[in-house]
Amino acid sequence: MSKKSLLGQAKAEEHVADVKQLQQQVKRLEGENDDLTARMVFDSESPIVRSQVIVLLTKGSKFMELSTLAAKMGASERQTIDMLNSLKLSGYNVVQRGTKVAIVGEFMPSPKETIKIPMKGRRTYTFGVVSDPHLCSKAQRLDVLESAYNEFARRKVKDVYLVGNYIDGESRFNQYELLVHGVTDQVMYFVDHYPQRAGITTKFIAGECHEGWYTKKIGLDIGKYTEMFAKDMGRNDLVYLGHLERDIELKTSKGSCIMRLFHPGGGTSYALSYKPQKIVEAYSGGEKPHILLLGHFHKSGYFCPRGVHVLLAGCIQDQTKFMRKLGLAAHIAFWIVTVELAPDGSILRWLPEEFAFYDREFYEGNQWATLMG
Repeated sequence: MSKKSLLGQAKAEEHVADVKQLQQQVKRLEGENDDLTARMVFDSESPIVRSQVIVLLTKGSKFMELSTLAAKMGASERQTIDMLNSLKLSGYNVVQRGTKVAIVGEFMPSPKETIKIPMKGRRTYTFGVVSDPHLCSKAQRLDVLESAYNEFARRKVKDVYLVGNYIDGESRFNQYELLVHGVTDQVMYFVDHYPQRAGITTKFIAGECHEGWYTKKIGLDIGKYTEMFAKDMGRNDLVYLGHLERDIELKTSKGSCIMRLFHPGGGTSYALSYKPQKIVEAYSGGEKPHILLLGHFHKSGYFCPRGVHVLLAGCIQDQTKFMRKLGLAAHIAFWIVTVELAPDGSILRWLPEEFAFYDREFYEGNQWATLMG
């Protein structure tokens, strides 16, 4: 082969090498550009991105390495941490163990600290009590709720305590008795339809059943989520106290009176006093509250076992098919309670007023049966 031919072949081979090197550089730059684009597209506030993270972290309730989650989302670990913090602020139970994270369907315990209400020289405290309105159920009683808040406003009641099951949630046995499905839509319905009156604050706890089913299913702190949603909708009158129970301390000049909101579990009993009695009997001496407001049982009544003033708060929902199947009555009622305290916090006078109602059909076409307000 001539020198010219060898020189031409060498130049050709050099050209091919240059082309390959250029192609590799282009490929590397394209990869970096794709990675940069993915990181630019990642938006911690995007509903689609948030949903993807929730699905990944709730699937099988298994913990995932933070680096693995970041890789799956096409984001940096810093961006992923920001996303997790955003989900926490939205009410999701994000748990981190070392370098692993998950969204768990467990209930975060209520704060141990009591909520202090200074009596400021007063001897009496008047408050409203409602429980188990189960909004979004076809058996809900918005008419009774409106009547309750009309009466609270007329009597100048400032604080109303809602003892759980404020929405109906979703399960296999109530799915065909719902007006609204889905956690966001149920909470939105609650915020839109729950009564609001000037000067009245509704302080509520969340039960482990009904609204609590969403916590078990998707790891969402439903009470916190509800309060945040309400504030976003301009409602500051709905204040979340905690899951299952919370203590209110009526602070007097020389002591205090403890009032506990509690949404227990289990079914009701034949004797109305049996469940309250067993609950109070289970408290040790130092754990007993002075006042106990009980939800869940859909029963209304007042009892005083072991010196504890127990109020079965009733419900604001007609009897459902599930209750009818089990032979369970629905005591539709709300309460206004006035308590007079001594300077040391002991109860001198206890005045509970029950406002009872019948089922919806009783008021239809009956001129003598009118709802209050």
